[in-house]
Amino acid sequence: MSKSAPTSTCPWILLVDPSEVSRKACKEAAKNHSLEFKIAETVPEALALIYKSKPAAVLVTPGLAVMRGNVLVAALSSSTGHRSIPVAVIVQSDAAVASSKEMESTTVIDRREGMQASVDEFLERVGLEREGGPGSIVEAYKPRILLAEDSPTSQLILARMLHVGGADVTVVEDGEEALTAVKENDFDIILMDIEMPNMDGLEAAEKLRAQGIEIPIIAVTGYEKNKITSEDFEKNFNGFLQKPVTKNDLQILLRLHSGRRGGTAA
Repeated sequence: MSKSAPTSTCPWILLVDPSEVSRKACKEAAKNHSLEFKIAETVPEALALIYKSKPAAVLVTPGLAVMRGNVLVAALSSSTGHRSIPVAVIVQSDAAVASSKEMESTTVIDRREGMQASVDEFLERVGLEREGGPGSIVEAYKPRILLAEDSPTSQLILARMLHVGGADVTVVEDGEEALTAVKENDFDIILMDIEMPNMDGLEAAEKLRAQGIEIPIIAVTGYEKNKITSEDFEKNFNGFLQKPVTKNDLQILLRLHSGRRGGTAA
Protein backbone atom coordinates (compact mmCIF):
# COMPACT_ATOMS: atom_id res chain seq x y z
CA MET A 1 0.00 0.00 0.00
CA SER A 2 1.31 3.44 -0.88
CA LYS A 3 1.87 5.74 2.03
CA SER A 4 -0.07 8.98 2.28
CA ALA A 5 1.48 12.37 1.66
CA PRO A 6 1.75 14.76 4.62
CA THR A 7 -1.24 17.00 5.19
CA SER A 8 -0.84 20.74 4.99
CA THR A 9 -1.17 22.56 8.29
CA CYS A 10 -1.52 26.16 7.14
CA PRO A 11 -2.77 28.54 9.88
CA TRP A 12 -6.45 29.10 9.12
CA ILE A 13 -9.78 28.71 10.85
CA LEU A 14 -13.04 27.49 9.35
CA LEU A 15 -16.50 28.86 10.15
CA VAL A 16 -19.58 26.81 9.22
CA ASP A 17 -22.39 29.19 10.10
CA PRO A 18 -24.66 31.36 7.87
CA SER A 19 -25.07 34.05 10.55
CA GLU A 20 -23.61 37.43 9.64
CA VAL A 21 -22.92 38.05 13.35
CA SER A 22 -20.78 34.91 13.52
CA ARG A 23 -18.96 35.72 10.29
CA LYS A 24 -18.05 39.22 11.40
CA ALA A 25 -16.89 38.10 14.86
CA CYS A 26 -14.82 35.19 13.54
CA LYS A 27 -13.25 37.30 10.81
CA GLU A 28 -12.11 39.89 13.37
CA ALA A 29 -10.86 37.21 15.78
CA ALA A 30 -8.90 35.54 12.96
CA LYS A 31 -7.31 38.89 12.15
CA ASN A 32 -6.35 39.37 15.81
CA HIS A 33 -4.57 36.02 15.78
CA SER A 34 -2.97 36.39 12.33
CA LEU A 35 -5.02 33.51 10.93
CA GLU A 36 -6.60 33.06 7.53
CA PHE A 37 -10.40 32.87 7.67
CA LYS A 38 -12.57 30.60 5.52
CA ILE A 39 -16.33 30.02 5.40
CA ALA A 40 -18.30 26.93 4.41
CA GLU A 41 -22.06 26.96 3.84
CA THR A 42 -22.70 23.25 4.42
CA VAL A 43 -21.20 20.23 6.18
CA PRO A 44 -20.11 18.53 2.92
CA GLU A 45 -18.40 21.76 1.81
CA ALA A 46 -16.71 22.03 5.21
CA LEU A 47 -15.47 18.43 5.10
CA ALA A 48 -14.08 18.94 1.60
CA LEU A 49 -12.04 21.92 2.83
CA ILE A 50 -10.89 20.09 5.98
CA TYR A 51 -9.79 16.94 4.14
CA LYS A 52 -7.87 19.06 1.64
CA SER A 53 -5.97 21.01 4.33
CA LYS A 54 -6.48 20.79 8.10
CA PRO A 55 -7.61 24.04 9.72
CA ALA A 56 -6.17 25.20 13.02
CA ALA A 57 -9.71 25.27 14.45
CA VAL A 58 -13.34 24.83 13.38
CA LEU A 59 -16.39 26.79 14.54
CA VAL A 60 -19.79 25.39 13.59
CA THR A 61 -23.46 25.95 14.40
CA PRO A 62 -25.81 22.95 14.84
CA GLY A 63 -28.61 24.72 12.93
CA LEU A 64 -27.45 24.15 9.36
CA ALA A 65 -29.71 23.32 6.45
CA VAL A 66 -29.70 19.81 4.93
CA MET A 67 -27.09 18.35 7.33
CA ARG A 68 -26.77 19.60 10.89
CA GLY A 69 -23.52 20.77 12.47
CA ASN A 70 -23.38 17.87 14.91
CA VAL A 71 -22.68 15.60 11.92
CA LEU A 72 -19.49 17.57 11.28
CA VAL A 73 -18.46 17.38 14.93
CA ALA A 74 -19.06 13.61 14.98
CA ALA A 75 -17.14 13.11 11.72
CA LEU A 76 -14.07 14.94 13.04
CA SER A 77 -14.10 13.27 16.45
CA SER A 78 -14.30 9.80 14.87
CA SER A 79 -11.40 10.38 12.45
CA THR A 80 -7.93 9.41 13.66
CA GLY A 81 -6.42 12.11 11.49
CA HIS A 82 -8.83 14.92 12.39
CA ARG A 83 -9.89 14.52 16.01
CA SER A 84 -6.98 16.77 17.01
CA ILE A 85 -8.72 19.80 15.45
CA PRO A 86 -10.25 22.06 18.13
CA VAL A 87 -13.99 22.54 17.56
CA ALA A 88 -16.35 25.16 18.97
CA VAL A 89 -20.13 24.89 18.62
CA ILE A 90 -21.93 28.23 18.16
CA VAL A 91 -25.45 28.45 19.60
CA GLN A 92 -28.05 31.12 20.32
CA SER A 93 -30.59 29.61 22.71
CA ASP A 94 -30.57 28.05 26.19
CA ALA A 95 -31.84 24.75 24.77
CA ALA A 96 -29.04 24.69 22.18
CA VAL A 97 -26.45 25.44 24.87
CA ALA A 98 -27.67 22.44 26.90
CA SER A 99 -27.75 20.01 23.96
CA SER A 100 -24.41 21.17 22.53
CA LYS A 101 -22.61 20.40 25.78
CA GLU A 102 -23.22 16.72 24.98
CA MET A 103 -21.39 17.02 21.67
CA GLU A 104 -17.67 16.23 21.50
CA SER A 105 -16.60 19.82 20.93
CA THR A 106 -13.86 21.85 22.55
CA THR A 107 -16.26 24.51 23.77
CA VAL A 108 -19.71 26.05 23.32
CA ILE A 109 -19.97 29.69 22.24
CA ASP A 110 -23.21 31.59 22.84
CA ARG A 111 -23.76 34.00 19.95
CA ARG A 112 -25.85 36.23 22.24
CA GLU A 113 -22.99 36.99 24.63
CA GLY A 114 -19.97 38.92 23.31
CA MET A 115 -19.38 36.78 20.24
CA GLN A 116 -16.00 38.16 19.19
CA ALA A 117 -14.57 38.06 22.72
CA SER A 118 -15.77 34.46 23.05
CA VAL A 119 -14.10 33.45 19.79
CA ASP A 120 -10.88 35.22 20.83
CA GLU A 121 -10.99 33.36 24.16
CA PHE A 122 -11.58 30.02 22.43
CA LEU A 123 -8.63 30.52 20.08
CA GLU A 124 -6.32 31.51 22.93
CA ARG A 125 -7.45 28.62 25.12
CA VAL A 126 -6.57 26.04 22.45
CA GLY A 127 -3.15 27.64 21.94
CA LEU A 128 -3.63 30.03 19.00
CA GLU A 129 -1.83 33.07 20.37
CA ARG A 130 -2.68 36.64 19.45
CA GLU A 131 -0.44 38.48 17.03
CA GLY A 132 2.85 39.20 18.77
CA GLY A 133 2.42 36.33 21.24
CA PRO A 134 4.65 33.27 21.69
CA GLY A 135 5.56 31.38 18.53
CA SER A 136 4.38 28.03 17.27
CA ILE A 137 5.40 24.84 19.05
CA VAL A 138 7.01 23.51 15.90
CA GLU A 139 8.12 26.79 14.29
CA ALA A 140 9.10 26.13 10.63
CA TYR A 141 9.19 22.35 11.14
CA LYS A 142 5.89 20.58 10.28
CA PRO A 143 6.26 17.06 11.68
CA ARG A 144 3.90 14.17 11.05
CA ILE A 145 3.18 12.75 14.50
CA LEU A 146 1.48 9.53 15.56
CA LEU A 147 -0.03 9.79 19.03
CA ALA A 148 -0.90 6.43 20.61
CA GLU A 149 -2.93 7.23 23.73
CA ASP A 150 -6.03 5.56 25.20
CA SER A 151 -7.03 8.30 27.66
CA PRO A 152 -9.57 10.68 26.04
CA THR A 153 -8.33 13.54 28.22
CA SER A 154 -4.68 13.04 27.31
CA GLN A 155 -5.64 12.59 23.66
CA LEU A 156 -7.45 15.90 23.69
CA ILE A 157 -4.68 17.84 25.42
CA LEU A 158 -1.70 16.43 23.54
CA ALA A 159 -3.24 16.11 20.09
CA ARG A 160 -4.71 19.58 20.03
CA MET A 161 -1.59 21.14 21.52
CA LEU A 162 0.46 19.61 18.72
CA HIS A 163 -2.10 20.34 16.01
CA VAL A 164 -2.46 23.99 16.94
CA GLY A 165 1.32 24.21 17.10
CA GLY A 166 1.55 23.17 13.45
CA ALA A 167 2.02 19.39 13.50
CA ASP A 168 0.02 16.90 11.43
CA VAL A 169 -1.34 14.56 14.13
CA THR A 170 -2.87 11.10 13.80
CA VAL A 171 -4.45 9.68 16.96
CA VAL A 172 -4.83 5.97 17.78
CA GLU A 173 -5.95 4.30 21.00
CA ASP A 174 -3.68 1.28 21.48
CA GLY A 175 -0.53 -0.44 20.29
CA GLU A 176 -2.26 -2.57 17.67
CA GLU A 177 -3.72 0.53 16.01
CA ALA A 178 -0.27 2.16 16.17
CA LEU A 179 1.29 -0.75 14.23
CA THR A 180 -1.39 -0.45 11.55
CA ALA A 181 -1.01 3.32 11.30
CA VAL A 182 2.77 3.07 10.84
CA LYS A 183 2.27 0.46 8.11
CA GLU A 184 -0.11 2.75 6.20
CA ASN A 185 1.46 6.20 6.74
CA ASP A 186 4.78 8.00 7.06
CA PHE A 187 5.49 9.60 10.44
CA ASP A 188 8.40 11.60 11.78
CA ILE A 189 7.78 10.93 15.49
CA ILE A 190 5.67 8.51 17.52
CA LEU A 191 4.39 9.49 20.96
CA MET A 192 3.56 6.21 22.68
CA ASP A 193 1.65 5.85 25.93
CA ILE A 194 3.11 3.02 28.00
CA GLU A 195 -0.13 1.62 29.42
CA MET A 196 -2.84 0.90 26.81
CA PRO A 197 -5.40 -1.87 26.27
CA ASN A 198 -4.98 -4.71 23.72
CA MET A 199 -1.28 -3.96 23.24
CA ASP A 200 0.70 -1.66 25.51
CA GLY A 201 3.32 0.83 24.38
CA LEU A 202 6.30 -1.30 25.41
CA GLU A 203 5.17 -4.23 23.25
CA ALA A 204 4.21 -1.99 20.34
CA ALA A 205 7.61 -0.26 20.35
CA GLU A 206 9.40 -3.62 20.46
CA LYS A 207 7.39 -4.89 17.48
CA LEU A 208 8.08 -1.71 15.48
CA ARG A 209 11.82 -2.06 16.07
CA ALA A 210 11.67 -5.73 15.09
CA GLN A 211 10.12 -4.63 11.78
CA GLY A 212 13.02 -2.28 11.14
CA ILE A 213 11.13 0.92 11.95
CA GLU A 214 13.61 3.64 12.96
CA ILE A 215 11.16 6.47 13.63
CA PRO A 216 11.88 8.14 16.99
CA ILE A 217 9.49 6.67 19.57
CA ILE A 218 8.89 8.77 22.66
CA ALA A 219 7.39 7.15 25.76
CA VAL A 220 4.55 9.12 27.34
CA THR A 221 3.51 8.06 30.83
CA GLY A 222 2.46 9.20 34.27
CA TYR A 223 5.30 7.16 35.80
CA GLU A 224 8.73 8.57 36.58
CA LYS A 225 11.34 7.19 34.20
CA ASN A 226 13.17 5.26 36.91
CA LYS A 227 9.95 3.37 37.71
CA ILE A 228 9.82 1.76 34.24
CA THR A 229 11.38 -1.69 34.72
CA SER A 230 11.38 -3.05 31.16
CA GLU A 231 14.91 -4.10 30.16
CA ASP A 232 14.19 -3.20 26.54
CA PHE A 233 13.02 0.35 27.25
CA GLU A 234 16.27 2.11 26.30
CA LYS A 235 16.68 -0.07 23.20
CA ASN A 236 13.22 0.67 21.79
CA PHE A 237 12.54 4.27 22.86
CA ASN A 238 14.34 7.49 21.92
CA GLY A 239 12.95 9.70 24.66
CA PHE A 240 10.60 10.10 27.59
CA LEU A 241 7.78 12.52 28.47
CA GLN A 242 6.12 12.44 31.86
CA LYS A 243 2.47 13.47 32.17
CA PRO A 244 1.19 16.09 32.45
CA VAL A 245 3.06 17.10 29.30
CA THR A 246 3.54 20.85 28.81
CA LYS A 247 3.95 22.97 25.71
CA ASN A 248 7.58 23.53 26.68
CA ASP A 249 8.16 19.74 26.87
CA LEU A 250 6.87 19.38 23.32
CA GLN A 251 8.96 22.29 22.05
CA ILE A 252 12.14 20.68 23.40
CA LEU A 253 11.18 17.28 22.00
CA LEU A 254 10.42 18.55 18.51
CA ARG A 255 13.59 20.63 18.33
CA LEU A 256 15.62 17.51 19.14
CA HIS A 257 14.01 15.61 16.29
CA SER A 258 13.41 18.45 13.82
CA GLY A 259 14.05 17.92 10.15
CA ARG A 260 13.63 14.15 10.13
CA ARG A 261 11.66 12.63 7.25
CA GLY A 262 10.92 8.97 6.59
CA GLY A 263 10.82 6.13 9.04
CA THR A 264 11.86 2.65 7.92
CA ALA A 265 15.24 1.05 7.97
CA ALA A 266 17.01 0.55 4.66
